[in-house]
Amino acid sequence: MGIPLDAEPSFTRQLSQEIDAAYEAYAAQQPYSEIRLYRTLRAQARNVVWSRLGAPDAPLEHDIATRAIQALKEFRGESQVSTWFYVLARREANRALRTLIQKRERFVPIETDEDDDMSEMAIPAAPANLDAPIDLERLMRNLPEKQAEVMRLHREGHSLQDIAERTGEPLGTIRGRYRLAMIKVRKKIAPE
Repeated sequence: MGIPLDAEPSFTRQLSQEIDAAYEAYAAQQPYSEIRLYRTLRAQARNVVWSRLGAPDAPLEHDIATRAIQALKEFRGESQVSTWFYVLARREANRALRTLIQKRERFVPIETDEDDDMSEMAIPAAPANLDAPIDLERLMRNLPEKQAEVMRLHREGHSLQDIAERTGEPLGTIRGRYRLAMIKVRKKIAPE
């Protein structure tokens, strides 16, 4: 097959075709087909992880590929295996990204005097303090007014649909503002 595990990511039709061909061999119980399937799934997992996290993560790639092989008994054949796997890999990579962001979002505020120049400081939470509050208000300070409003209303428990009805704006506009606000907040949390 020839896909090295340390190769740069590449989104190619050829990789999808190789995944589908490897699955057919696996379903036909050909010798070494499970290894071939694993390698092709791992290559695609690397692509997805790289695109979502911005860097390779070998343990995550391995987990995604092995979980997919274990979950193949649930594959109903309603789509190509490559499509099914891409959705699965993207979901797992997004879950890993959310976990990474949550770890970076959490901090413990430093108690200081109001007149102190350091009143804005916070220190990252230690792993033992993962229940520390997330100060979204501080993170939302420099957002455009309409984006901050959408974020505040969403934090109060309103759905994006409710916010659209409340403000008289189209739902797509509200979704766009929320998405842009989240991107800006995440960049403040993890600038790299």
